[in-house]
Amino acid sequence: ENQAFLAFDAFQSNKDYEVLAFIGNLQGGDAFYGVPVIHSNALKELKELGVAHVYICASGANAQKEQEKECESLGLNIVSPVHSTAVVASTARLGKGVFIGAQAVIGPDVVVGDYTRVLCAATIAHHSKLGKFVVIADGSNLGGNTLVEDYCSVGIGVNVNKRVTLGARSTIVSGATVVDHVLEGEVCRNI
Repeated sequence: ENQAFLAFDAFQSNKDYEVLAFIGNLQGGDAFYGVPVIHSNALKELKELGVAHVYICASGANAQKEQEKECESLGLNIVSPVHSTAVVASTARLGKGVFIGAQAVIGPDVVVGDYTRVLCAATIAHHSKLGKFVVIADGSNLGGNTLVEDYCSVGIGVNVNKRVTLGARSTIVSGATVVDHVLEGEVCRNI
């Protein structure tokens, strides 16, 4: 629900897309912030009604991958909501299904992988690369030339020095300061 609300807020802030429905595994008739929640089986019907764009905010990479296959098989375009208060450099490249939250900053030549989420007021400095399914939580700051590998989770208020690699599936605990590389799967409190 949290990601759905953040995406809804981003869409409302910039008016690029109109939110017509939330898709869930709930029975029809429910509403979320006044927007109908419909069952995931309804995607084909939405496509037939002319819907062309979707954002996948399912919890977990496996659920997102499953929904991606279904959406792409129907010819639906997966979009990346960017909050109107975020700053994304003109040379930054965003993958599909990316989320960029309020007041986030994405620097020049940054690459953000598919389904990665950069939350409120996080900053990603120049020439950094974020892999797929990465989460950069609120208020975190990544120095330039940082590499964040797939499925890495960076907690709230983390500071990462320049030229550091955060390994795949690593977890950086909220409030940590990272000045050296973090290995794949490692849990980092302070390095």
